Amino acid sequence: MNIPANTSDAALERERRQLNRLQTLVDVMFALMLWRIVSPLPLPEATDDWSFGFLGRFLVEHADEFLSALIGVVLIIIYWAQSNALMGNLLRTNTRHAAFIIIQIVFLMLYEYAMRLGEILPGLPGPQVLQSLTLAGLGFAGVAGWSYAMRDRRLLSPAISDPVARQLRISVLPEPLTALLTIPFAFLGPWYWELSWLLYIPIAAWLRKREALKASGHSSEA
Repeated sequence: MNIPANTSDAALERERRQLNRLQTLVDVMFALMLWRIVSPLPLPEATDDWSFGFLGRFLVEHADEFLSALIGVVLIIIYWAQSNALMGNLLRTNTRHAAFIIIQIVFLMLYEYAMRLGEILPGLPGPQVLQSLTLAGLGFAGVAGWSYAMRDRRLLSPAISDPVARQLRISVLPEPLTALLTIPFAFLGPWYWELSWLLYIPIAAWLRKREALKASGHSSEA
């Protein structure tokens, strides 16, 4: 950990408290997003026939909405887990790092806006393109914030080693990269866009393999 020599104990304590406040704010925002995704889902009327046949037809009729909500919930949980892993390995924060977190929150709110556009303009590619862009921005802002925290170990917890910190940065890259690659599929149709998120699997595998080869290369040189 590299803390500037002129940093007082009071400043360090203040930055630790600021980190706790940021974590609480981020958790609240992600919780609100989960509620916002699930709450608009369609419900059968109380007078409807609640037989299995009716429920099956109801689910098929609203399949796009339920699938979109499922993808949204999964993505929000993934991004929350990323945020938890990154911020959980920090000792403190500062103004510059906090700015990256606020940028993430802004992208999270824009993602919610894009989802509402999708409800108003179903079937059009614009809202899905905006969702992909906001999720990409959310992920890359997180990567940028972590890279800043890693530099000279200025904000990292002493418990995390440099190799683990680098691996953690690699582990959060697949989501924003996948978000960018889903953009062209939005113009082919909603189902193509939704299925294109499965590109996450080969992208994550490729990044892990690339990092492993790089690490083995460094070890052989040593």
